[in-house]
Amino acid sequence: MIHHRPGSRTGARQVVWDDAAARVLLVVVGLQPILRADLSISVRPVVVVWCRAFTYHVRRCAWSLMMTIKLGVVGRQLVVAVMLCIASGSVAAFEEAYIGGNLGTSALSGEADDADGQTINYTANDIGFKIVSGYRASRYLAFEVGYVDYGQFSDTNAGTEVRLSPYALGVWAVGTLPLLERFELFARGGWGFWRAAVETRDASGRNTDRRDGSDLAYGVGAGMRLGEAFALRVEWDVIDIERTDGASLISIGAYYLFR
Repeated sequence: MIHHRPGSRTGARQVVWDDAAARVLLVVVGLQPILRADLSISVRPVVVVWCRAFTYHVRRCAWSLMMTIKLGVVGRQLVVAVMLCIASGSVAAFEEAYIGGNLGTSALSGEADDADGQTINYTANDIGFKIVSGYRASRYLAFEVGYVDYGQFSDTNAGTEVRLSPYALGVWAVGTLPLLERFELFARGGWGFWRAAVETRDASGRNTDRRDGSDLAYGVGAGMRLGEAFALRVEWDVIDIERTDGASLISIGAYYLFR
């Protein structure tokens, strides 16, 4: 039973709303044809209470939606973050750690100063390798740390020999696109902390320079699973190094997966 003050417009509107909501509910569940135009006195209180609870939750959801819209960009970012959290829970089965190594050919071109302060350009290739440890958070996202040794580069230009030995420690986020059941494509982006020993030799003497810094590190590749615990990769990686066009490594690697 609903009580309200006589003459109260708010109470009158509430009664009208409750009656209407109750009738709509009864139509939906198929009881209105039985009760005709009049609601059963024994059924009406239960229906009204249910309608009030239902409309209360609808209003709360509507209010939350309006607040999200009013928040603009921040609200949308929050919603996206929540959706990502929910999505991450649905792909928990893909979580795994892994470790592996790559071996391949490296390339580097850049410039160095000789003993007289003259700039010497060089281009060289060598054998390089990398060791990587990673954690796959979902089917589409992984995080990696690794050590990359680009080898011993050597080139001679205009009678001046240039030697360069760069290596780097990298941190990457890896986005993965699964193909079929065991194949995937991926792209990585992150930051590399590099160091390089540069040496030039010519008739006038020798000049040695040690460089270090940090810069962008990125790459692309393809992978193939071999059973549940092993995978093969083909990759192309680059790290930007001062006074060079970037050190690159094209390699093939084998990885062990921990589940």
